[in-house]
Order: sequence, then C-alpha cells, then structure tokens
Amino acid sequence: MEKKTATTAKPAGIGGTHKEEVRLRVIEQAMRMFQAHGIKSVTMDSIADALKMSKRTLYELFADKAALLLAGLRLQDERKERCMQERLAETDNVLEIILGEFADSMRMFSGINPDFFIELHKYPAAVAYFEKRSREHEAAAVAFLQRGVAQGFFRADVNFTLVYRQIARTLNYRAMEEIGRGCPLKSLFYNIVIVYIRGCATPEGARYMDNILEKILQAEHL
Repeated sequence: MEKKTATTAKPAGIGGTHKEEVRLRVIEQAMRMFQAHGIKSVTMDSIADALKMSKRTLYELFADKAALLLAGLRLQDERKERCMQERLAETDNVLEIILGEFADSMRMFSGINPDFFIELHKYPAAVAYFEKRSREHEAAAVAFLQRGVAQGFFRADVNFTLVYRQIARTLNYRAMEEIGRGCPLKSLFYNIVIVYIRGCATPEGARYMDNILEKILQAEHL
C-alpha cells in the first residue's frame, strides 16, 4: 500500500508573481494620489478604497504610508534610470540627452501638487533616500556633464561638481518650498535648471539649447 504524502497548507495571503504585480499596482496608485493631492491628505484607507482592496491586503504589502511612499520614490527613480539608459543607447549627444530628460521632468512637475514636496520633510526615510541618491549620483552626473566639454557644448573652465551640488541643493524640497511659493512647479524647475545648464554652455551649446528649448516651451506651454 502506498503511503500518502503529507501536504502542508499554504498560508493565506498573496504569493509569488501575483504578489509583485499587486505590489506594483499599489505603488503606482499611491504615487498618483500622493502627487495629485499631497501626502498628508492621502490615507492607507483611501488607497485601499481606490484599489478596491481590503486594508488587510494592503498592510500585508506595506507596513504604513511611509514605507509605501519610499517604495514609490524608488520605483520612479528606477524608471527614470531606464529611460536614461535608452537615451544613451540612441545617442551620445550630451545636450540632446539632458534636454530630453528635462522635457520629461517638465511633464512630471506639471502634474504634481506642490504639497507633495512640502510634506516630504515629514518622512525621514524619504529625506534620507533623496540625500543618499544625490551623493551616489554625483560622480556619474559630473562625468556626464564633462563629456559636453569634449563635444563643444560646455565651457572647459566650469567646475561641474559645484554646478551639480548647487542644482541639487536648489531643487531640494525645502528650498523649493521656500523660493517657489506661488510659482508653478514646472516654471520653478525650468528657471533653476536652465539658468545653471545654459550658463555652462559655449556659444555653440547655447544656440543648440535655444533651438530645442523653444520647441519644449511651446509643447509645455510655459
């Protein structure tokens, strides 16, 4: 007589690939809500309701709103990095890549409630993530900007480490709250980034930027 193999009951909950799919859907929905309404006004209950999901399932995936926010910031950065790599595969023109990224950021900022950035400082893990990311990206960003010197777009006498740090500091959420009060985010972003980047340009680089920027400004209605 054959022995029956004992089976172990699987715990209830979401598992495997399906769990990752659900997790991604939760992150995307939460970030849409955070950026549209601000972080404070969005609750875990309202996220669950928007997803037609039980609160129990939501809390199985994320312990709290802070963890969900951090996951959303990481996901956005991963997607931005993939877009950057795709652009690098298509062209080595530094200004073309920078202005493509700039146009993407303009579209992103146009749909974000300023409260999103104002309220970020209440989430220490998110603040630490932004600061760590800025430090880690510095060397690669500076090296990339220096490639523009070899291509004739940027001046050779510019210290790009200082330029990068100043842009990063000015685009810090606290600085944006202070200097950008009453100003549309995409207008604030434009006037910060373009002033620095165009200021580094050679006459050839400035002409190249102006031609592309004119098209971007028309498209974004700035």
